[in-house]
Amino acid sequence: MDTRPPGPPSRPRTVSASLPRGNGELVLLVDDYRTVREATARLLVHLGGYTVVDVASGVEALAVIRALDIRLVVTDWCLPDMGGAVLVERIRFERPTLPILVITGHEPEAIRAQWPLIGPHTVVLGKPTGAQELLGAVRSLLRRGSDTERGGNRDTGT
Repeated sequence: MDTRPPGPPSRPRTVSASLPRGNGELVLLVDDYRTVREATARLLVHLGGYTVVDVASGVEALAVIRALDIRLVVTDWCLPDMGGAVLVERIRFERPTLPILVITGHEPEAIRAQWPLIGPHTVVLGKPTGAQELLGAVRSLLRRGSDTERGGNRDTGT
């Protein structure tokens, strides 16, 4: 597990100025490919302004969700130890309103067809995903999560 606090943008200010930025929210990134995980973490930290914990498996992801106050999960759909559907289902059992962003090389519509399982607090993006699309989806999900919390039902379903 690697935790990266937000840092200064690694690109010129003109490139990152138009990208949606966070406020250091704790994001869990799950991807079994190290290079993809590292590149996505850099984007989330340096261009997005988030704090990132990254792991390589669904089992590690569930342990982190239990241990830390994760505000959003960004996950690959295909993981070696459990599929995305299983991971999302287990997250939903433990934290029903935790926002989840699924990024997949598979057809996003096929995953969205499982909507009763993945629920309204989940967005599915296809690969490749650009910085604007990724950071926009993260920001949108976090805003929705904040609205849910203000309503008094954070992760309880009540």
